[in-house]
Amino acid sequence: MKKLLASLTLAILAPGVEAGDHGCFLFPKKKCTTTTTTQWYKAKDGTYREMMPYAKALSRAEDADDMEIALRKTEEELSTAKATAEKTSAELAATRQELESTQAEMAKFKAAMEAQVAELKKQLAAETQSVASQKDRADKAEAAHKSAVGQLATLRETAVKSEETQAQTLKDLAAAAQERDALKIQVNDVQKAQAAAEAAAKMAQEELEQLKKAVEEGKKIEKPSAETPGDGKVEEQPKVEGEQPATEPAPSGN
Repeated sequence: MKKLLASLTLAILAPGVEAGDHGCFLFPKKKCTTTTTTQWYKAKDGTYREMMPYAKALSRAEDADDMEIALRKTEEELSTAKATAEKTSAELAATRQELESTQAEMAKFKAAMEAQVAELKKQLAAETQSVASQKDRADKAEAAHKSAVGQLATLRETAVKSEETQAQTLKDLAAAAQERDALKIQVNDVQKAQAAAEAAAKMAQEELEQLKKAVEEGKKIEKPSAETPGDGKVEEQPKVEGEQPATEPAPSGN
Protein backbone atom coordinates (compact mmCIF):
# COMPACT_ATOMS: atom_id res chain seq x y z
CA MET A 1 0.00 0.00 0.00
CA LYS A 2 2.94 2.36 0.74
CA LYS A 3 4.44 1.67 -2.67
CA LEU A 4 1.07 2.39 -4.22
CA LEU A 5 0.86 5.65 -2.28
CA ALA A 6 4.38 6.70 -3.31
CA SER A 7 3.70 5.87 -6.92
CA LEU A 8 0.46 7.80 -6.78
CA THR A 9 2.28 10.78 -5.25
CA LEU A 10 4.98 10.74 -7.90
CA ALA A 11 2.38 10.39 -10.60
CA ILE A 12 0.58 13.40 -9.22
CA LEU A 13 3.72 15.54 -8.71
CA ALA A 14 5.65 14.67 -11.84
CA PRO A 15 3.29 16.30 -14.30
CA GLY A 16 3.33 19.36 -12.08
CA VAL A 17 7.04 19.81 -12.66
CA GLU A 18 6.48 19.56 -16.33
CA ALA A 19 3.73 22.15 -16.07
CA GLY A 20 6.09 24.70 -14.47
CA ASP A 21 5.55 24.50 -10.70
CA HIS A 22 9.41 24.49 -10.36
CA GLY A 23 9.38 21.49 -8.03
CA CYS A 24 7.84 23.14 -4.99
CA PHE A 25 6.68 19.87 -3.53
CA LEU A 26 9.96 18.08 -4.12
CA PHE A 27 12.19 20.93 -2.94
CA PRO A 28 10.44 22.72 -0.11
CA LYS A 29 13.46 24.95 0.68
CA LYS A 30 13.27 26.36 -2.77
CA LYS A 31 11.13 29.41 -3.11
CA CYS A 32 8.00 28.47 -5.05
CA THR A 33 5.55 30.61 -6.68
CA THR A 34 1.96 29.61 -6.39
CA THR A 35 -0.52 30.21 -9.06
CA THR A 36 -4.18 30.02 -8.97
CA THR A 37 -4.47 28.64 -12.47
CA THR A 38 -5.63 25.06 -12.96
CA GLN A 39 -2.79 22.67 -13.65
CA TRP A 40 -3.12 19.69 -15.90
CA TYR A 41 -1.13 16.54 -16.46
CA LYS A 42 -1.00 14.00 -19.18
CA ALA A 43 -2.17 10.56 -18.16
CA LYS A 44 -0.85 7.30 -19.45
CA ASP A 45 -3.81 6.86 -21.71
CA GLY A 46 -2.92 10.14 -23.41
CA THR A 47 -5.69 12.16 -21.88
CA TYR A 48 -5.16 15.35 -19.88
CA ARG A 49 -6.50 15.46 -16.37
CA GLU A 50 -6.74 18.09 -13.71
CA MET A 51 -3.88 17.98 -11.22
CA MET A 52 -5.00 17.11 -7.67
CA PRO A 53 -3.48 18.96 -4.67
CA TYR A 54 -1.25 16.99 -2.31
CA ALA A 55 -3.62 17.18 0.65
CA LYS A 56 -6.45 15.97 -1.45
CA ALA A 57 -4.27 13.25 -2.93
CA LEU A 58 -3.18 12.19 0.54
CA SER A 59 -6.82 12.09 1.60
CA ARG A 60 -7.54 10.07 -1.46
CA ALA A 61 -4.68 7.70 -0.53
CA GLU A 62 -6.13 7.23 2.93
CA ASP A 63 -9.50 6.66 1.37
CA ALA A 64 -7.81 4.17 -0.92
CA ASP A 65 -6.40 2.35 2.14
CA ASP A 66 -9.86 2.22 3.66
CA MET A 67 -11.30 1.20 0.35
CA GLU A 68 -8.66 -1.51 0.00
CA ILE A 69 -9.68 -2.91 3.38
CA ALA A 70 -13.32 -2.65 2.39
CA LEU A 71 -12.43 -4.14 -0.99
CA ARG A 72 -10.63 -7.04 0.65
CA LYS A 73 -13.58 -7.60 2.93
CA THR A 74 -15.88 -7.26 -0.03
CA GLU A 75 -13.73 -9.73 -2.00
CA GLU A 76 -13.90 -12.15 0.92
CA GLU A 77 -17.62 -11.64 1.10
CA LEU A 78 -17.76 -12.00 -2.66
CA SER A 79 -15.75 -15.24 -2.46
CA THR A 80 -18.06 -16.44 0.27
CA ALA A 81 -21.02 -15.33 -1.78
CA LYS A 82 -19.57 -17.09 -4.84
CA ALA A 83 -19.02 -20.25 -2.82
CA THR A 84 -22.50 -19.92 -1.42
CA ALA A 85 -23.80 -19.21 -4.90
CA GLU A 86 -21.96 -22.24 -6.29
CA LYS A 87 -23.31 -24.34 -3.43
CA THR A 88 -26.74 -22.87 -3.97
CA SER A 89 -26.38 -23.48 -7.72
CA ALA A 90 -25.41 -27.08 -7.03
CA GLU A 91 -28.29 -27.42 -4.61
CA LEU A 92 -30.52 -25.71 -7.15
CA ALA A 93 -29.34 -28.12 -9.87
CA ALA A 94 -29.95 -31.05 -7.53
CA THR A 95 -33.31 -29.56 -6.60
CA ARG A 96 -34.09 -29.01 -10.27
CA GLN A 97 -33.09 -32.58 -11.06
CA GLU A 98 -35.14 -33.82 -8.13
CA LEU A 99 -38.00 -31.61 -9.29
CA GLU A 100 -37.73 -33.03 -12.81
CA SER A 101 -37.67 -36.54 -11.36
CA THR A 102 -40.63 -35.65 -9.15
CA GLN A 103 -42.45 -34.16 -12.13
CA ALA A 104 -41.77 -37.33 -14.13
CA GLU A 105 -43.05 -39.43 -11.23
CA MET A 106 -46.03 -37.11 -10.90
CA ALA A 107 -46.71 -37.48 -14.63
CA LYS A 108 -46.53 -41.27 -14.29
CA PHE A 109 -48.71 -41.13 -11.18
CA LYS A 110 -51.15 -38.81 -12.94
CA ALA A 111 -51.32 -41.16 -15.94
CA ALA A 112 -51.83 -44.13 -13.61
CA MET A 113 -54.50 -42.22 -11.66
CA GLU A 114 -56.24 -41.19 -14.88
CA ALA A 115 -56.17 -44.81 -16.07
CA GLN A 116 -57.48 -45.94 -12.67
CA VAL A 117 -60.19 -43.26 -12.72
CA ALA A 118 -61.18 -44.32 -16.24
CA GLU A 119 -61.32 -47.94 -15.11
CA LEU A 120 -63.34 -46.96 -12.03
CA LYS A 121 -65.71 -44.93 -14.22
CA LYS A 122 -66.07 -47.94 -16.49
CA GLN A 123 -66.74 -50.19 -13.50
CA LEU A 124 -69.16 -47.59 -12.12
CA ALA A 125 -71.04 -47.51 -15.43
CA ALA A 126 -71.15 -51.32 -15.46
CA GLU A 127 -72.28 -51.40 -11.82
CA THR A 128 -74.89 -48.73 -12.54
CA GLN A 129 -76.19 -50.76 -15.47
CA SER A 130 -76.14 -53.92 -13.35
CA VAL A 131 -77.97 -52.14 -10.52
CA ALA A 132 -80.55 -50.85 -13.00
CA SER A 133 -80.96 -54.39 -14.39
CA GLN A 134 -81.22 -55.84 -10.87
CA LYS A 135 -83.76 -53.14 -9.95
CA ASP A 136 -85.78 -53.99 -13.06
CA ARG A 137 -85.62 -57.67 -12.16
CA ALA A 138 -86.58 -56.86 -8.56
CA ASP A 139 -89.54 -54.77 -9.76
CA LYS A 140 -90.64 -57.60 -12.06
CA ALA A 141 -90.16 -60.13 -9.26
CA GLU A 142 -92.16 -57.93 -6.87
CA ALA A 143 -94.93 -57.55 -9.44
CA ALA A 144 -94.87 -61.32 -10.07
CA HIS A 145 -94.95 -61.91 -6.30
CA LYS A 146 -97.95 -59.60 -5.92
CA SER A 147 -99.65 -61.34 -8.85
CA ALA A 148 -98.82 -64.74 -7.32
CA VAL A 149 -100.19 -63.62 -3.96
CA GLY A 150 -103.39 -62.48 -5.67
CA GLN A 151 -103.61 -65.73 -7.63
CA LEU A 152 -102.92 -67.69 -4.43
CA ALA A 153 -105.70 -65.83 -2.65
CA THR A 154 -108.00 -66.53 -5.60
CA LEU A 155 -106.96 -70.20 -5.58
CA ARG A 156 -107.58 -70.37 -1.84
CA GLU A 157 -111.04 -68.89 -2.33
CA THR A 158 -111.62 -71.31 -5.19
CA ALA A 159 -110.33 -74.18 -3.02
CA VAL A 160 -112.64 -73.13 -0.19
CA LYS A 161 -115.54 -72.95 -2.62
CA SER A 162 -114.48 -76.29 -4.10
CA GLU A 163 -114.35 -77.81 -0.61
CA GLU A 164 -117.78 -76.41 0.11
CA THR A 165 -119.02 -77.69 -3.25
CA GLN A 166 -117.37 -81.06 -2.59
CA ALA A 167 -118.94 -81.25 0.87
CA GLN A 168 -122.35 -80.39 -0.64
CA THR A 169 -121.73 -82.95 -3.41
CA LEU A 170 -120.84 -85.56 -0.80
CA LYS A 171 -124.04 -84.72 1.04
CA ASP A 172 -125.97 -84.96 -2.20
CA LEU A 173 -124.24 -88.25 -2.99
CA ALA A 174 -125.08 -89.56 0.48
CA ALA A 175 -128.70 -88.48 -0.01
CA ALA A 176 -128.69 -90.00 -3.51
CA ALA A 177 -127.22 -93.21 -2.06
CA GLN A 178 -129.96 -93.28 0.54
CA GLU A 179 -132.58 -92.67 -2.16
CA ARG A 180 -130.96 -95.36 -4.30
CA ASP A 181 -131.04 -97.82 -1.40
CA ALA A 182 -134.68 -96.89 -0.81
CA LEU A 183 -135.39 -97.29 -4.53
CA LYS A 184 -133.64 -100.65 -4.50
CA ILE A 185 -135.88 -101.74 -1.64
CA GLN A 186 -138.91 -100.43 -3.53
CA VAL A 187 -137.75 -102.15 -6.72
CA ASN A 188 -137.31 -105.40 -4.81
CA ASP A 189 -140.78 -104.99 -3.36
CA VAL A 190 -142.19 -104.20 -6.80
CA GLN A 191 -140.33 -107.17 -8.31
CA LYS A 192 -141.72 -109.43 -5.58
CA ALA A 193 -145.21 -108.04 -6.12
CA GLN A 194 -144.81 -108.43 -9.90
CA ALA A 195 -143.62 -112.00 -9.45
CA ALA A 196 -146.60 -112.73 -7.21
CA ALA A 197 -148.94 -111.05 -9.74
CA GLU A 198 -147.41 -113.04 -12.59
CA ALA A 199 -147.81 -116.23 -10.59
CA ALA A 200 -151.45 -115.31 -9.83
CA ALA A 201 -152.07 -114.40 -13.47
CA LYS A 202 -150.55 -117.66 -14.59
CA MET A 203 -152.76 -119.59 -12.19
CA ALA A 204 -155.78 -117.59 -13.39
CA GLN A 205 -154.83 -118.33 -17.01
CA GLU A 206 -154.50 -121.99 -16.27
CA GLU A 207 -157.86 -121.98 -14.52
CA LEU A 208 -159.35 -120.08 -17.47
CA GLU A 209 -157.96 -122.60 -19.92
CA GLN A 210 -159.45 -125.37 -17.85
CA LEU A 211 -162.79 -123.58 -17.83
CA LYS A 212 -162.63 -123.09 -21.59
CA LYS A 213 -162.02 -126.75 -22.07
CA ALA A 214 -164.87 -127.62 -19.74
CA VAL A 215 -167.25 -125.26 -21.58
CA GLU A 216 -166.30 -126.66 -24.97
CA GLU A 217 -166.81 -130.18 -23.77
CA GLY A 218 -170.21 -129.19 -22.33
CA LYS A 219 -171.27 -127.65 -25.65
CA LYS A 220 -170.31 -130.74 -27.56
CA ILE A 221 -172.49 -132.86 -25.28
CA GLU A 222 -175.55 -130.60 -25.36
CA LYS A 223 -175.61 -129.90 -29.14
CA PRO A 224 -177.44 -133.07 -30.49
CA SER A 225 -180.19 -133.05 -27.92
CA ALA A 226 -181.00 -129.42 -28.60
CA GLU A 227 -182.10 -130.04 -32.26
CA THR A 228 -185.85 -130.73 -33.11
CA PRO A 229 -186.92 -132.64 -36.21
CA GLY A 230 -189.08 -130.91 -38.81
CA ASP A 231 -188.70 -127.16 -38.19
CA GLY A 232 -184.96 -126.83 -37.94
CA LYS A 233 -185.12 -124.52 -34.96
CA VAL A 234 -182.84 -124.80 -32.04
CA GLU A 235 -184.33 -124.56 -28.70
CA GLU A 236 -182.80 -122.23 -26.30
CA GLN A 237 -180.89 -124.01 -23.62
CA PRO A 238 -181.51 -122.92 -20.15
CA LYS A 239 -178.53 -121.32 -18.35
CA VAL A 240 -176.78 -123.50 -16.00
CA GLU A 241 -176.08 -121.76 -12.79
CA GLY A 242 -172.41 -121.11 -12.30
CA GLU A 243 -171.45 -121.37 -15.98
CA GLN A 244 -169.74 -118.52 -17.87
CA PRO A 245 -170.39 -117.44 -21.44
CA ALA A 246 -168.13 -118.87 -24.08
CA THR A 247 -166.08 -115.76 -24.64
CA GLU A 248 -162.29 -115.33 -24.62
CA PRO A 249 -161.02 -113.84 -21.39
CA ALA A 250 -159.03 -110.63 -21.58
CA PRO A 251 -155.29 -111.14 -21.43
CA SER A 252 -153.51 -110.23 -18.23
CA GLY A 253 -151.36 -107.15 -17.98
CA ASN A 254 -148.10 -109.12 -17.58
